[in-house]
Amino acid sequence: MILSIGEILADMIGEKIDGVTTFKAFCGGAPFNLAVNAKQSGSKVGFVGR
Repeated sequence: MILSIGEILADMIGEKIDGVTTFKAFCGGAPFNLAVNAKQSGSKVGFVGR
């Protein structure tokens, strides 16, 4: 089992369409990304965060 300890951050990705910039929030942060990618690869994963 892989145990990832850390925080989940918000990645704000901007996109400009017709002169207007909009932002979408996505979950991110290295510990969270590691846990997600390890799970998608078939590993057992745990995550501890605040």
